[in-house]
This record gives sequence, structure tokens and C-alpha cells, in this order.
Amino acid sequence: MKWQQTPLETHQKRSLVIFFIIFLLFLAGLATTSYLTYQNYETKFRAQAEQQLSSIAELKVNELIDWRKERMANAEVLHHNPALTQLTHQYFEDPTNVEVQTELQAWLDSYQAYEEYDRIRLVDPQGVTRLSSPPDLLPVSAAVAQHIPEVIQTPQVLLLDFYRRDDQSIFLGLLIPIVDLHAGNQVLGLIAFSINPTTYLYPFIQNWPVPSTSAETLLIRREGENALFLNPLRFQPDAALNLSSSLEESDLPAVKAVLGQTGVIEGTDYRGVHVVADLRAVPDSPWFLTTKMDTAEIYAPLRARLSQTVLLFIALSLAAGASLLLVWRQQRVRFYKSQVETLEALRVSEERFHRMFENHEAVMLLIEPLSGEIVDANAAAEKFYGHPMETLRQMFIHQINSLPPDEIAQERLRALHEERNYFIFPHRLASGDLRTVEVHSSPITFQQKTLLFSIIHDITARRQAEQQLAQYSEHLEELVAARTHELHEAQAQLIRQERLAVLGQLAGSVGHELRNPLGVISNAIYFLKLIQPDANEKVKEYLNLIENEVRISDKIVGDLLDFTRIKSVEREPTPVAELFRLVLARYPAPDTVEVSVTVPPDLPPLFVDPRQIVQVLGNLVVNAYQAIPNHGQMSLSSAWQNDMICISVQDSGTGIPPEHLKKLFEPLFTTKTKGIGLGLAVSKKLVEANQGRIEVQSEPGKGSTFMIYIPPYKEAA
Repeated sequence: MKWQQTPLETHQKRSLVIFFIIFLLFLAGLATTSYLTYQNYETKFRAQAEQQLSSIAELKVNELIDWRKERMANAEVLHHNPALTQLTHQYFEDPTNVEVQTELQAWLDSYQAYEEYDRIRLVDPQGVTRLSSPPDLLPVSAAVAQHIPEVIQTPQVLLLDFYRRDDQSIFLGLLIPIVDLHAGNQVLGLIAFSINPTTYLYPFIQNWPVPSTSAETLLIRREGENALFLNPLRFQPDAALNLSSSLEESDLPAVKAVLGQTGVIEGTDYRGVHVVADLRAVPDSPWFLTTKMDTAEIYAPLRARLSQTVLLFIALSLAAGASLLLVWRQQRVRFYKSQVETLEALRVSEERFHRMFENHEAVMLLIEPLSGEIVDANAAAEKFYGHPMETLRQMFIHQINSLPPDEIAQERLRALHEERNYFIFPHRLASGDLRTVEVHSSPITFQQKTLLFSIIHDITARRQAEQQLAQYSEHLEELVAARTHELHEAQAQLIRQERLAVLGQLAGSVGHELRNPLGVISNAIYFLKLIQPDANEKVKEYLNLIENEVRISDKIVGDLLDFTRIKSVEREPTPVAELFRLVLARYPAPDTVEVSVTVPPDLPPLFVDPRQIVQVLGNLVVNAYQAIPNHGQMSLSSAWQNDMICISVQDSGTGIPPEHLKKLFEPLFTTKTKGIGLGLAVSKKLVEANQGRIEVQSEPGKGSTFMIYIPPYKEAA
């Protein structure tokens, strides 16, 4: 008998087919919905991550700009300060003036209030430290010294970029020229600030506002064909000024930033790890900022979301036959769970901010921008203002700020709209004292409210110092009247300096223009002597006369160049006897002068530049020859004297009048009919360049003795 399906079975099959079709449609709809949801989430998540990086980068760039402006503002206060210029001028004229030295030292010490300034120095144009705070007179670093000629040439304030000091520690610097506007913008000296980046700059750059296992900020500059890292890195703490990347490694975010690319990019960082980075240039600086985070960390929540989506799709597919109520309930559970996680994350973030707010040493206030109500204050504010915490939280800002309330309200609106975020206000303490404060105020969102987050620093002492400086400037005319006598004495010196300045400008070109024709004349005399060996005595006499005058002219030109240009010193161990031999060989004594040489056998060698010391001794020996009118003696001797070696050049000539002794080493001073008075000035300059000094003793009618004191050579231990 043939089996036939019952209507119930047909209905069951039909129902099964319909259920299966509905199930397939449900799966297709669920799969499509899951895919579109994930794609939308991925797009928004990436935009949010990039926005977070960009916001942090913008915050750090703005802070770096403000930091550089503040340093330059500090420098400009000293750069255009007539009182400081006057003090520096007086101190360099008379370093023994204790009153002037004390005032200058007080100026330098006042800047120790800024923790970033490791050391403040007053240096002369040769780079020699004359005063410093702390007062240890350590020399400036070679990296700083090489910029001193540039600053003198400009003369403008120079903010030195990151460099290594001689002890390999990393610093920045400020070189501030002290310019005498009344002396043709002459640079009297410089104020050199050493800025320690570890006190503020490095911690600020390394700080990341939210927890992260890979996020960091890189400060870079271009160094030739490399991108040089300027700050310690999270995964390479010794990277500052050590780590660099070739500009050919174009996949590195740091290289892209140096090459001018900006915005959010993806690339491979110095570890070879794939990252997402925001690239920016720091305006008005050689710096570039790379704010980055590992791609794995950024997309970790996204991968978790993908896993959740797949698991949810499988779970919903397996539970497709369950009731719609169960599905709705499950969706509601997920929704509430997400809300709880979001609220918990927000709570943790606000707690972290509140801990930072409460424990920070700086005075901080949260202010309602429209009413001026103080919403919250930290412990530092309670200590500074002297009001109990509960009292502060019930006060309004106009009860502290002594400006008119309307003016305070206008400034709050400026801060709210970010038109201005830096202010200087008078704040009244609970004791009634007024303190001058600087306020950095910016809008933030806290507990779904927009508040003004204000960081307050007490600058009363600094303002008082500035007021004292202003008062000192106002009374400058009285000081000028008191120094009239000193100015008269300095007038002659200033005239000589002006002449030397003109002399320095013309020396190079004049030396070139004169030495060429002198060389031609000298060669011509040599040629004439060569082709006329049998010339009559009159011709030979005139040829010798011309040759002697050419040598004198060439020496004058040489003295001009030696005095105006900066010579490098190449010091080496040199025996005194060898110096005497070279001098007498180059400048032999005339027949009318008897020469004696005395060198103790146990005398150690000198540590000098032999060419320069031979030039000095040559000037002294020639002067000794010329000082002996008829017959006489000239002696070269050396001896130990107070840990120095004294070289003496003594003659039995006419001696030097007492009134000339004080001016003897001054440029352009001479009593000779030939020469321009630079020989002894050049000699003094060369001796001092070799760490020595030169002195003279003379008695008219009995002769003169020039003594050069130079340190001996000490072998390394």
C-alpha cells in the first residue's frame, strides 16, 4: 500500500521550510548588520584615535611654543637693559670694584629662582667666565663658546638648541649680548644661561595624559642627512642626541616629519614596530614633534570588538529559534554592560585627574566661567591663599582677585573662548597681603560641565625685582652724575677703542693691499741684486735701504693683522733654550750689542705655542737692540718663580720714562719715529693667549727688563 503524507506532515514540512527560510533571512540580515556595524565602528574608532593623537600633539606643540617665548622674554629683559649694560661696563673696566661685582652677582643669583636655569654666567667677548651663579666660575661649554662670535656679530639673543656639555650632560642655552648703544652697539659681554631640560622640558614631552603601554612623544631636528632624536625615548632612554635615522629611511615617522610631512600617518618607528603617528613642526624652531602609539595598542579594542561580533553572530545564529523576548533581553544586557563600562572608565579618568589636581605642588583652581564661583581648589591653593578648603569652595574669584569684577568677568570670557590663556593678576591672601600672580587658564570639561582650569604661580618676588630695576633706571641720571669723573677717565680709552674698531675693519683689506706691492718690491730688489752683483756701492746702499724699509713696512702690516685677528693657539712642550736659539737666529744682535744667555739645566719645558712666543721674544729683543744707542749688553735669562717660569729680556739701554710705563702695552702708543705702536700690544695679547703675563721694569739711563711669566709643561699623571 502506498504511503501518503498527512496534511499535518505537509504543514510541518511547510512550516520547517518557512522557518528555515526565515532562519536564512535572519542569518543574512544578521551577517549584513554585523559587518556594517563593525565597519562603522572601525571608521569612528580610527577617527577617534587619530583625534586623540592630534589633540595631544597640538597641546605639546603649543606648550613648546610658549616655553620658547618665555625663555626669549626672559632674555629680552636683560638684552635691552641700560642698567645692566652700565654695570657690566663698570665691572669690565674695574673687576676689583666690589660694589659693582656684588650687584651683578645679585642679578645672576635672582634667576636661580627658575629651576630650569642650571647656571647663569657673565662672560666677556672672548668667552671667559667673569661671574657665575653658582659662583664657581666654570668655563662655558665648547658647544656654547662656538656661538659667541655669532652673537657678537649680530648682536641678537640666541636660543641654543640641545647640545652636550663637556661632561656629556644635555642642555639648552641662552646667549644674551650686553650691547652698549652709546658706543656703536659694541658688545661688552654676554649673559649665558644653561637650561636643564630634565627639570621641565623632558618630563613634559614624555608625559602622556592617559594610560598607555606604547605611546610616546619624540622631539626631532634635522642634522645634515639625518633625523636626530632630542629627548629620551620610552624604549630607549639614552636616545637623546645619540639616536639618529638617515633621511633615506622614508618609512620612519621621524624622517617624514623632518622632510616636511604633517598630519596623521602610519609607519614603522625606530624599533621596527608599526605605529600610528601625528607629525608636526614646532613653529619658529628647528624642532619637529612626532606623537605616536603602536598600531597594535590602538587597534586592540577593535580586534576585541571583532571577536565579540563574531562570537555574537555565532551565538545569535545558534539561538535563532529562541524567542524575540530573549533576543531583546540579550541586547539590553549588552547595552547596559557597555554603559556601565563607559561610566566606569569616565569615573577612573576623573579620579585620576582629581588625584593629580589635589597632589600637585602648583596652585590650581576650577572656576565656573560665567559666575566666577570657585568650584574646587587643591591643597597648594589652600596653603597659598590661607583660606580653609571649605571656605575657598564657597568663594568667588573676585573675592581673591583685586581687579574690578567687570574686568575679571571679561578676562574669564576670553579664557573660556580661548582668546587668551595667560594673565597677570593681583591676588589677595587671607592675611590681607597682595601677591602678584601669573595665571594660565584654559577651558576643560569636567563632570559634563565646562570649567576654567587655572594654574597659578606667585611672581611677586620677580615683579619686585623688576620694579627695583625700573627704579634704578629712573635714578640713572643721578648715578651718571656721580660717575662723571670716571667717564672722563674712560673717554680716552673709548676713543682708542673706536680707533681700534676702525683699525680692525680696515686691517684685513689694508694688509692684503699693502703686502702684495711690498712682496713685488722685495722680489724686485732680490732680482736687481742677483743681476747686478758688481753694482757700485751707491746702488747697493740704496737697494739695502729699500729692502730695510720694506721689512719695516711688512712688520707694521704684520702687527696690524696680528692685533686685529684671533689666532689659534697650538700649545706643545717647548724647551726655553730652543726658544732662545730660534730668536737669536732670526734676530741676530748687531756688532755693538753683547748678548748673554742663561738657562738653568734643570728647567722644565714650557707648554706654549712656540711660534707665538718666538714672535713675542723677537719683538722684545729687537726693542732691546734699538734701545742701546752705542755699545751695551742684552741678556736672555730664565728661572723658576712662584710655580711659573720667568723669561727675562734685559738691556743696558736708555730706559723708559715713568710716565710711559702705564701706556706701554696700549695699542697705538709709541715713542719711536717708525712703527705704529702695536708690537708690545700684540706681544701682551699672545702671552695671555698662552696662559701667561708680561711685566716691565725700567729706570731711565740704566735700561729696561721685560719679564714673561708662563706656566711649565706638566706631564699627565
